Amino acid sequence: TPLVWQAIAAWESAGLDAAGVAALQSLSFEVADLPGRYLGWAMRDRIVLDIDAAGYGWYVADASGQVSDGFEISNLKSQMDLLTAVMHEMGHALGLPDLDGEDDLMAGVLQPGVRHLPTADDIDRVLANSDWLD
Repeated sequence: TPLVWQAIAAWESAGLDAAGVAALQSLSFEVADLPGRYLGWAMRDRIVLDIDAAGYGWYVADASGQVSDGFEISNLKSQMDLLTAVMHEMGHALGLPDLDGEDDLMAGVLQPGVRHLPTADDIDRVLANSDWLD
């Protein structure tokens, strides 16, 4: 739950409006064993995260990079950043598609040990795709 609130705060800091923040706050979350290399799936009302980050393991740290207590971190560079995955799936819940390339929150592929945050460009794309609230 604290990580979800950090993700919402990052979207809000990037400029997401009150309607978008409310939409993110209403999401429910599940953990499941997703097929293949999927880290997560998003629907408008729910996000499902893979139990073991497609075999990589989750890197769990807050927005400042501080590793959360209670999580064993073996090799941060080889694990997937859970905060980035949550923010990415929130982007899908807001109506954003995957993008080509690797250097963007909405990139279709996340590399181990990498963190991306929402940007003003992401917010512009959300606002341009305003039908996500319908």
